[in-house]
Amino acid sequence: MLAYADGAARVRVVAVDGRETLWRSPRVDGLRKLAWSPDGERLLALTPTRLIVFSRTGEVLRERSVPAGTRAQDAAWTPDARRIALARHDPRRQRSDIVLLTPDAPDRQRLLFTGPGRFGRLAWSPGGEWLLVPWPRADQWLFLRAGEGAGVSAVANIARQFDPGTRNPAFPVMAGWCCAPDRDGP
Repeated sequence: MLAYADGAARVRVVAVDGRETLWRSPRVDGLRKLAWSPDGERLLALTPTRLIVFSRTGEVLRERSVPAGTRAQDAAWTPDARRIALARHDPRRQRSDIVLLTPDAPDRQRLLFTGPGRFGRLAWSPGGEWLLVPWPRADQWLFLRAGEGAGVSAVANIARQFDPGTRNPAFPVMAGWCCAPDRDGP
């Protein structure tokens, strides 16, 4: 199945083998991201002001607004598909935070980290113990431990490490976290 936003701002899911539209949502303005849960059972739609979780068949399972004055930046499912990490930004305060949400318990959330500026694209380690948070303003990658013994590990000078010798290196765009979970940590 392929999920995408069509020209009318609707989420459309198609079976690519048969070129058949399986379902389409009502209009979802400002769609920023679509992400299938790792088990393929739910689809997350992220806009600047809300998260919508659809079932595999297009039913809206949960809809959650971000707090007034904040904007959702990115979201990522945990590898076990039970939780979602959400990066949100408050432009008035010029601060961002990372919260851990449980879609099946809409009022449940846990603050993992807050800091000045914006965060980049979130990525979970394959085993789900660590969340990698790019932080361009601090020129750091943060590794947030989301389970028991929660904590933060930071790696500094990321731009220079990925582009040594350059006078003003650009902060890298992270594509994801790779490989076997035999060592799940920073």
